Amino acid sequence: MGLRLRVILILIVPTVLAVGAHGLLRLRQQEAWVLSEDRQDLQITARAIELALENALEARQLAGVEQRLTDMVEQQGLIDRIRVFDPELRPLVVSNRLAIGEAIPTAALRQILNARRPEIFYQKGPPSYFYYLAPLYGPTGNVVGAIEIVRLAAAVDRR
Repeated sequence: MGLRLRVILILIVPTVLAVGAHGLLRLRQQEAWVLSEDRQDLQITARAIELALENALEARQLAGVEQRLTDMVEQQGLIDRIRVFDPELRPLVVSNRLAIGEAIPTAALRQILNARRPEIFYQKGPPSYFYYLAPLYGPTGNVVGAIEIVRLAAAVDRR
């Protein structure tokens, strides 16, 4: 191997590795940024849904809630399903009839009911999903149920 080839290899190989490492790091940073944005969007949407559901549960008006949630899922596009559970984790309202047969994340729901705070879980796909689980409160601050919102993480999959 000639001196010229050695010098070229000594200069090019580290440069290619550095550019590749930088590209990979940049890709991971962008993915984290997109995930963070998607989480914030989900939290805002979920909080609005929670407030509406808490008011409906307080007034015991579940009949119209299911239709409103179904409409919301159909119009939103990214939301796959919304399920509302009673304190014993039995489904009260399901936005998508196909979701009824889906497994209920009982361990995660019990965890958020005990901690009394919402949690977001991310499942990498394709397709990738966010699972938003939160307790629902009555007028006296007691837990009256839980909500599950499943949202596609389409921006992450596109990136």
